[in-house]
Amino acid sequence: MTSFSILICAYNEERNIVALIRSIFRQSLSIGILFDSLVIVADGCTDLTETLIRRETEANDKIRLVCHKIRLGKALAFNQGKQQIHSDFLLSLDGDILLPDDNIFDRVLTKAIREKIDLAAVENRPVTIETGIYNIGYQASRGKHAIRKILQDSKDVTNNLYCATGRLMLLSKKLYTPLTLPDEPGTDLNMYLFCRKNDLSFQYFSDIFVYFRLPATMRDYIWQYIRTRTVLTRSETKKQTNHPRINSSVLVKALQADPAGFLCFLLLAFPAELAFLYARYISKKAQQSRWVYLDSTK
Repeated sequence: MTSFSILICAYNEERNIVALIRSIFRQSLSIGILFDSLVIVADGCTDLTETLIRRETEANDKIRLVCHKIRLGKALAFNQGKQQIHSDFLLSLDGDILLPDDNIFDRVLTKAIREKIDLAAVENRPVTIETGIYNIGYQASRGKHAIRKILQDSKDVTNNLYCATGRLMLLSKKLYTPLTLPDEPGTDLNMYLFCRKNDLSFQYFSDIFVYFRLPATMRDYIWQYIRTRTVLTRSETKKQTNHPRINSSVLVKALQADPAGFLCFLLLAFPAELAFLYARYISKKAQQSRWVYLDSTK
């Protein structure tokens, strides 16, 4: 019998958390796979997230709720939440995702068990919304996806860090038990770095995906861009990983793959790059605050 538990680190997810919880308990599992528990860390929520989760716990004893009075960030929330898990596998989910069907966990676990995987990530697809900033954001997300797919499929570096997308990640007990995430942005990347550093196996499941909601404002897009750029420019990232680079060839291929998406991506990326450069090299406040990249967006 192979067991697994789920860990969700949630910050102000009142819009989605109940639907996500109920979709988790609708999942079908193969014989030999056992679902132990769902641990949710409500990380300093200021909306109704905590209240809604408590209502769900009243009807389901498999749900455990951990509450933080102030926001500590996903890394510390993960470190605390995993202490309550002792299963063979841990599934880490973002609180704003939508599950595409009722057997996604079974497919992820079956594949990981069969291929002896210690860390796995799945594809992320944005929910389609056709108005205003959401439409530009959706198209930009497609452009970003085109770039990432080219990097993921690099012949020189397979299963590289661009594949370590964190909205649904599976961790074996051998990996999550000794893992302590550093208190900084980029939890998915740090899981990947720890996996590689300890000679454990990582695989990207390109044929399995979850849906996610796009940020609502231009400001949130900019902050997400800054956060990603900050993670990718760390010296530790460059030192520990041999990952493919974004060059003119990659950009041309992305433009050919999705012209509208690529142009929207550039439209959002240009002001975001300026904001990143300002935050990194000019703003003393940005250099001193570890939360500057997280204040606006999850």
